[in-house]
Amino acid sequence: MFYGLIVICVVVCVEGVFAETRRMDEAYTVRRWGVDEGLPEEIVTSVTQFPDGFVWLTTPRHVVRFDGVAFLPCPQASYPADKPKKFNRILRDRQGRV
Repeated sequence: MFYGLIVICVVVCVEGVFAETRRMDEAYTVRRWGVDEGLPEEIVTSVTQFPDGFVWLTTPRHVVRFDGVAFLPCPQASYPADKPKKFNRILRDRQGRV
């Protein structure tokens, strides 16, 4: 009798945990963004969100701004003359510039 009560309790508790997991999964949307959506390369080396809300990414050869809808690669002509061969991360200076 005592063991039957424990089994019922475990089944009810486990069902409650799975029901909560389902509700949490339904509360969030997961979307994958890649080359098909406008990212210049499949590999992302750094991601940073700035206070203005834009997300800045680096790929090995590009600096990209993402506004939540579209990717906007920075023109390579605007890169500094001593541009690195590969971008590893993105930072901003005290004035908020990339």
